Formats: sequence, C-alpha cells, structure tokens
Amino acid sequence: MESKIPYELTATQYRHAGDLPKVPGWNRKTNEQVATTLKQTLHYRKAGGVLIPSMSNIDGKPDTGVQIEQKVSVRGFDRFARSSLNIGSKLDTVKTEEILCVHAFYREAISESQVEDQRVRLLNIKLYLVDNTMEISEPRQANSGLPQGCFLKRTTVRNSETGKSYTANDLRIGQEILIHSKVFYMYGCDGFTREWYENNGNPQPENMEGPQILNRVQYQAKQWAGKVMFPAKTFMEAALGKHMHDSKGMEKFLKYDQESLRFALQWDNTDQLFGDVLVFTMQYFIANDTVTIIQSRVKNSGREFFPRLLNRERLLKNPSEYLELYKREVGHHHGPGEIWKWDEFRVGMTLNIFGRKMTITAIDPKTRAFYKANGIEQPVDSFLFGVNTQRPELQPPPYTGYGDKEDSDLNWKRLIPKQPKKDYNRFIGKDGQVLRYTAKLKTDNPDDAMRRFVISYFLNDETLRVYEPPVRNSGIVGGRFLMKRKYLQDDQSDWIGPIHLQPGTNVILNKFEFEILGCDAFTKDFLAMISKK
Repeated sequence: MESKIPYELTATQYRHAGDLPKVPGWNRKTNEQVATTLKQTLHYRKAGGVLIPSMSNIDGKPDTGVQIEQKVSVRGFDRFARSSLNIGSKLDTVKTEEILCVHAFYREAISESQVEDQRVRLLNIKLYLVDNTMEISEPRQANSGLPQGCFLKRTTVRNSETGKSYTANDLRIGQEILIHSKVFYMYGCDGFTREWYENNGNPQPENMEGPQILNRVQYQAKQWAGKVMFPAKTFMEAALGKHMHDSKGMEKFLKYDQESLRFALQWDNTDQLFGDVLVFTMQYFIANDTVTIIQSRVKNSGREFFPRLLNRERLLKNPSEYLELYKREVGHHHGPGEIWKWDEFRVGMTLNIFGRKMTITAIDPKTRAFYKANGIEQPVDSFLFGVNTQRPELQPPPYTGYGDKEDSDLNWKRLIPKQPKKDYNRFIGKDGQVLRYTAKLKTDNPDDAMRRFVISYFLNDETLRVYEPPVRNSGIVGGRFLMKRKYLQDDQSDWIGPIHLQPGTNVILNKFEFEILGCDAFTKDFLAMISKK
C-alpha cells in the first residue's frame, strides 16, 4: 500500500522535493514511498512426517513441481536429500543416513623436540554411504597445545592407485589406507559400523589395542614448571620484579583445571531470634584453591532467595584477616592469612565463615571418589546429597460430578486455574462427524417405556447429547433430555465412547438406563471400522 507525505508537511517544511532527506524507501522526486519488500519464495510442506522445502516463483505463485533438492547438490543439503527419499512414506519407515566410523592413527615426524622424534595422531574416519564421501576429524584434548578438530572436510577421496573413490570395502581393521600422502592405520570401529558390516556379510575383525600416545598436558606441565623451555621469559619476569617462577601453580592449573569439589553446609541459627536451619552448597576449585558458597533454594520456605554468600575467593581460616587489606599481595583480595585446602575438609567438621558456624554434612559422589583416589576416607554423610530421593506423589481428589473431569483434574494442581488443552487437530479434522442412535428407557413404568430418544455422539470433542423427539398428544414435553457433555460410566472408570454404544446393548447415562435400538448408516460403517482394528 503506497502512502504520500501530507500536503501540509511538504508545504511548510520543504519547498522542493530535493530538500527532503535521503530516507530509505522514499522517492525524493515524486514524494512517494517505494515498496522494496521481497516476497517469500521458500516454503515448507509436510511429506510422510518429514518437512520438505519447496521453492515458489518470483511472482509469489507456488510451484509444487520444483524442490530445492533439484537445484542444489546433495552435500550441501544432505538432510533435505534424505527427506526427499521419504516422500509419501510413514513415520515409522523413514530412512536415515548411514555413516560408518573407523578409528585410525598416523605418525607425524617431529624434528624440533628433545622428548619425541615422532608423534601419534588419533583420528576418526567417517564414510557417508549416501554418496561415498569421507570426513576425518581428530578428537580435541584440552590444553594439548596442538591444532585439533577437523582434519579433512567432507569430500570425495580417491584411491591413488585405482583412481576410484574409497568405499566401505576399503575400510578394514588392521589395514592401511593412503589419504593425501598420509598413511592411516585402522585399529577399531564403533558398534554401528561393526553391525553394518555383519549385516552385509563382511564382518570386521576384532578391535585392536590403540597406540601409546604422549600425555600432552603432563608433558607441558613439566616443561613449563622449569626454565628450560622459557629461559628468556623467566629472565624478563625476574627483571620486572618476579624473582620466582610459579611452577607449582602452573602444574596445579594444568592438572585440575575445570575440576571442583562440592560440599553441603548446614548453618544452625535457631538460638537467635527468628533463626532457622539453612543449607548452603560450597564449591571448591582445586586449580587455584578458591571457594564459592551459594545458598540452597528450598521451595515454599517463605524466605527470599539470597543468591550467593561468598563469591569465588580463597577461604581464610580466620575471617578477620579479610580486613587486613594493607598486607595483601598483588592479585589477592585479602591479607596474607592461612587458607583452607581441599585435603583438610572432613564430613562433620565445623567451619567459621564470616562468623557463621557451618558444619559440613555431606559431599557428592564425585567428591567422595576424588578423596578415595587420593587416599582419604571421608565419614558417612548426615543426609543424602546429590542423590535423587523418591518423594510421595500426590493423588488427585475424587471427581464430584460438577463440571468437566479433565478440568477438575487440572485445577487442583494450580493456585490459578488454567483451561485444559484440547486436541485441535481432532476438533477440526472430525468436525461434523456425529454418531446417532435410537434408544428407549429401560423401566417398569409403562408411560416411560413408550418414550423414544435420539443419542448423538460427537467425534470431534467426544461429547454426548440425548434428545427426545416431541410426540403430539403424548402428554410429555419433548426436547433436550440430557445436555451435551462427557459422561462417565456407571463405575466412574472411563468416559463413555463409541465402543460402549452398540445396538442391542444397555448404557447408563446420568442414572438413566437406555436400551439402544438401532443407528444410522454412517454409524454402522464407523462401528464396523473400529471393530476391525
């Protein structure tokens, strides 16, 4: 929709069109807005439970015969290519792309090292069976100092002898494969690859033991700890004021980086006014001996959540030494006091944290295993910490008969009631589909035995309605007998559905027992269809 500048604006502020500022999307000569929006050309449609992208023409008209897989290569849209194989298929028969993964290694010559003359590199070779493309990657190792990750992007790799691309028959455990002038020795594969070869009648040999590789992290820690690798750096640091190299701290960082211990702390403050028993979680970082203390959140406790008691900092044994800032070293936030170490903590001991007497009551399983590996046996926990406990499940109250049962089952769980969700696909897909039955009351009263009723069952929302056609001079006013809603069975076990409404059977609706006499043609076909299932 085009819009123009009002005449008053152009007459009072701008004498000529050329005086207008250069606004994007505005023509300065005609004083009119220019439509520069682009129409949508990419759409998604559902085929067999899989989303398929389809292209439309530039003018916006859909073109159902053109798919994006026909315009791009298989490698760029491998997922969409897999989807194109599943058009019209059911969801349980959708095909997935098969990828074979083989473990291999190659040796790299090292000429500038005093420790090793060759280096073993472990890699994973992946073969995509859909187009026989190959991808090679090396698992990353933290603090290794080596460029790892993607070794060879997904591409077609050809055999230098035959000139043909490698296939699944070329990936065999115990054999070598030449890729870009590097010899890869294959020594194992994953479970899916082994099962695929067995199903195709060409089983793989047993996995072989991998080669021994140098632990890059320990190797770097030993070299960084001394002055052999970095003599110039150590000299410059000493010249600037650092007379000692922090070798122990570097070794500790490389060994325990990103590792922490978790403790449960309990603070009993009931001897004070409005005191309570509060639970905290202490996380100890081994790399630099720092501690953070966080209050454990308890639901419905009536207390406002206090996020953090202590930021990540070293925990002093004497809290008063935090105030001696004039004695602190460079990079420290406290004085030169004695700090707590991880090997000093025991379950049951009491810590003085800013004047609060906190007791260590439990540790998580990972922390207990760490202490056991270092030869320290921790006492038994006072309560479960880090273990999922079985809590009793609340049972819904019995249905009273007022309103909808689904609505009643949902409202007791919330303070503010919410409307239950409906199946809109069923509501729209089966709109207008109604099962109709003729019935009569099963009673000893001769006047009521002559009455006839029409029971209507609506498939879109599974509701039921009973209507009595009016009969002249009968003395009974016809019309709606039971309103449209869901009705429970007489034993309150389940809702009444089409399986309970069969010609020749009896059904109880709101304490009235009806005998179903017959049904229409649509209802007969529907009952025959569900009886076959």
